[in-house]
Amino acid sequence: MCVRVSKSIICERAFEFAIRILKVCQQLWQRGPIARHIASQLMRCATSIGSNAEEAQDAQTKPDYIAKMAVSRKESRETLYWLRIAVRTEVVKAGSALSP
Repeated sequence: MCVRVSKSIICERAFEFAIRILKVCQQLWQRGPIARHIASQLMRCATSIGSNAEEAQDAQTKPDYIAKMAVSRKESRETLYWLRIAVRTEVVKAGSALSP
């Protein structure tokens, strides 16, 4: 059984979010070692949200789909964690719509 969803809004939004995060990380990279570490972590987990959601679209079973989407959700929680650190360390400003 192949769980197939036509063009998932989750995948589309995760893709756009990853693009925004990558642009922010590119700017953060020049702000010193703390900002580079945060950028590195954000690049990894924020882009993983969409890649796992995309992978779930071709899941072989419903449990496989659920498991892959669960990984995507975990990555989104980790992304939130790193964004909170970025704000608390004042690498970015709170409420700045992801712009440093």
